[in-house]
Amino acid sequence: MRVSEKWLRKWVNPDVPIDRLCDQLTNAGLEVDSVDVIEPKFSDVVVGEVKSVDKHPKSERLTVCNVATGDGEFTVVCGAPNVRKGLKSAYAKVGAVLPGNRQVAKASIKGVDSEGMLCSSAELGVDEDHVGILELDPNVDVGGQVAESLKLPDNCIELDLTPNRGDCFSIRGVARELAVINEMQVNTPTIEPSAIATNVKLSIDLEAPEGCPVYLGKIIEDVDVNAQVPLWMARRLHASGVRSINAIVDILNYVMIELGQPMHAFDLEQVRDGIVVRYANAKEKMTLLDGTEAELDEDVLVIASSGAPVAIAGVIGGMNSGVSDSTQSVLLECAYFSPTAIAGTARKYGLQTDASTRYERGVDYALQDSALERATSLILEIAGGSAGPVIEARSPRHVPTRQRVTIHKERLDQLIGENLPDDVVYGIFERLGFEPEEPAEYWTVTAPTHRFDIEIEEDLVEEVCRIYGYDRIGMRLPVTPLNLLAVTSATGDASDLRSRLRSMGYSEAITYSFIGRSRNDMFSSSDEIPILQNPMSSDREVMRCSLLPGLLDVVSYNGARQHSLVRVFEYGQCFNFDKGQLIQEDRVAGAAWGVRHPENWTNGREPVDFFDVKGHVEALLPHGVIEFRQSNKHWVRPGHGADVFVDGIEVGSVGQVQLDVQAMFDIEEPVFGFEFVAKRLKDSLQRKSKQIGTHPSVRRDLALILDESITIAQIRDKVAEVLGERLTDFTVFDVYRGEQFGDAKKSVAIGMTLQETARTLLDSEANECIELVISELETAFGAQLR
Repeated sequence: MRVSEKWLRKWVNPDVPIDRLCDQLTNAGLEVDSVDVIEPKFSDVVVGEVKSVDKHPKSERLTVCNVATGDGEFTVVCGAPNVRKGLKSAYAKVGAVLPGNRQVAKASIKGVDSEGMLCSSAELGVDEDHVGILELDPNVDVGGQVAESLKLPDNCIELDLTPNRGDCFSIRGVARELAVINEMQVNTPTIEPSAIATNVKLSIDLEAPEGCPVYLGKIIEDVDVNAQVPLWMARRLHASGVRSINAIVDILNYVMIELGQPMHAFDLEQVRDGIVVRYANAKEKMTLLDGTEAELDEDVLVIASSGAPVAIAGVIGGMNSGVSDSTQSVLLECAYFSPTAIAGTARKYGLQTDASTRYERGVDYALQDSALERATSLILEIAGGSAGPVIEARSPRHVPTRQRVTIHKERLDQLIGENLPDDVVYGIFERLGFEPEEPAEYWTVTAPTHRFDIEIEEDLVEEVCRIYGYDRIGMRLPVTPLNLLAVTSATGDASDLRSRLRSMGYSEAITYSFIGRSRNDMFSSSDEIPILQNPMSSDREVMRCSLLPGLLDVVSYNGARQHSLVRVFEYGQCFNFDKGQLIQEDRVAGAAWGVRHPENWTNGREPVDFFDVKGHVEALLPHGVIEFRQSNKHWVRPGHGADVFVDGIEVGSVGQVQLDVQAMFDIEEPVFGFEFVAKRLKDSLQRKSKQIGTHPSVRRDLALILDESITIAQIRDKVAEVLGERLTDFTVFDVYRGEQFGDAKKSVAIGMTLQETARTLLDSEANECIELVISELETAFGAQLR
């Protein structure tokens, strides 16, 4: 926002220079981006009084004027329509220099010598008005410097306001802040109700009170839209970066910048049937003030008349209902629009206007009456006309209410880091308009209507800090004791799972939580799926029930870019329904595709297979009774995967991905995946330590003939039960099936490593152990030695 220093000092004028004033604003949270000096770019331009105006002998458009400057009278040929006898204007002498380094010289215009020129404000670079010559205050002294009469130079302060400070998008708002900082009063202009000279009214209907709970209107008849606004107003608008359009629009812009209340003017003839505030109909269209046609959505709040929209509420008016050069009577609109009703509308149509900027951040909901009267009085003063009564439509139950916030005094001091006296804190709250209650154990304040951002106790801490001054708060080391919570070292966590997978060559990926419904169905066994109400696209319409679809996308993406080895994993949330209740749980999943090892001279290009990934999974599993049972999961290729159980509880699955699933992801070569419920892994990830044996170990091998139904896990568990802590390693190094065993039998060769930690294990002791193992396996499973 751009703020004129001279205009600001009309409201509050602290005795500080411009650089200190800018520091105060920045330290209070209103960051000053820059200060641009608005200074005269001309010289030798003085106040001249037009003594006479005569027709030019050879041109109907030109006049010959006699201009007095106090040190003489000069003949000037002028073409301005507003030149007249007695007018005081800017006279550029012969030799004067104008903006752009233009030097004024004596000239002959159609046979009449012109000694200098009468200048418009645009020619002086003061504003953009170039229709007529500059009209100065009748009370200024003839011969004085025009720059002094215009009170140049000025400083334009550029503020970078945060979204929560919508109350500072006005001169009044910034002045309030300076007044609080410097403990001064704001010089608020007196706003008196305008005299009612006509009783013309129209109806106002609030069909969307939740978006517009307050809508005020006032009819002004017989206005002069083409009247020239005073120079002081034109200069202030120019300094604020607002271009002049016509008297009515300029005045409304002036009130918006001054008070912070956006307003709009309708041509009365276009809205005589009344005003309706409603949401747009589907695909309803309107032509905007900038000439573009907008197709409106049903969530867009509009101002309508005669069944058609005439403005997008709080953003921009329509071309057909706006004020034009032929307008004779206007309807002034002054409304409060809810920020939630306006937010996003301007961006949707590429229209970030001054009004939408203010409404999106929140406009004072108690400001409309005074702003309407301020605009009315200025219009009557500048453009004339007859004003009617205020036409009012309100929905009190939808109007915001003032927020009450309470904070314990001890809590305030603790968060600030300094014990501030009660009178200091009370004074800050009082100057901010927070109406603090008498200090006791708590501070309780009621936020003013212009402060939408005061909601929680931390907001009060921020207000005290920024007004008191962050630079005044002392620095000290914290003395709060750090009580460390006990950590169970035997429990695993997410970082443990991640580090294990990274150590096996997997790279972590983060994929979308939203996926397409068809992909979700391939990994879900339930008909209930979490569907998004407003999906970002058709392929992101449901919440994922599995991490694998996202990982398969990663595999497909990398495979299409000639990567030969892809191993990725993800730790994230999945979403499912259980008896109608939404369940969110953390899972860890991985996918492996391509070759087993990176290509080099010692390794071939063997493809990764199920047993590679099964080995990776086993490295993640906790201690306990582990079983791999044939899987029937939707995504697992039949006969090529297993569900994993630990101590009888299913923790996840591993296997080759179904061929039709691969095809959907455009993956041709086999891809293997796994997915586990993270909590079931973490809760039982025991970090156990034991002494490393330093004595020689003994290896014994057995070849056993077993029934096909007997699993390796059963054999391993029985051997571990028999040998106890002496068993340090168990391995299966051969499985053989042959005709001599029959279809129901198999040969399994196992290796067992035995060791004592405190001494060397004797061969006789090892042999006794193995005999006991053979006996137990024969009894339990009918095992026979080959």
